[in-house]
Amino acid sequence: MQSLLNRLCQLVEDAASQYARLALIVGQHGTGKTSLLGQFANAGSHKVIDLGAELPPALFEAPARRRPVAASDRVGEELRTDDEITVVDNLEILFQPHLNLDPLKLLQDNARNRVIVAAWPGTFNGQDLTFAEPGHPEFRSYPAAEVRILTL
Repeated sequence: MQSLLNRLCQLVEDAASQYARLALIVGQHGTGKTSLLGQFANAGSHKVIDLGAELPPALFEAPARRRPVAASDRVGEELRTDDEITVVDNLEILFQPHLNLDPLKLLQDNARNRVIVAAWPGTFNGQDLTFAEPGHPEFRSYPAAEVRILTL
């Protein structure tokens, strides 16, 4: 696990010089993304933001038609920290079809002023990031040209 942590630290360093300073740990459920994020956060004294826990209260308070805007705004608020590096876990909620969000763009937009290190629950085939399986209502596929990726 130490070599993975070293690889992640190097990836974060590389991401810091990019326009969108985004580093993703990509893997399916149970591959160790959260554990690696926790180790990285502890090593650098960074707080881990759990979007799966932080976002729902904002969504429940918003009327259904305003939930996509409320979700986007709340994610932006959560990711704007005083820390130079923001660590994010549990992105699954961003893929909810009724929210009409583009999770990758949302992360990239917020990674312009700080490095964001996030666990991406899905796969990377060398070119594209995916979430869920084709045919699933939450399935998404994105070109990952400007993203630094560590696959587990």
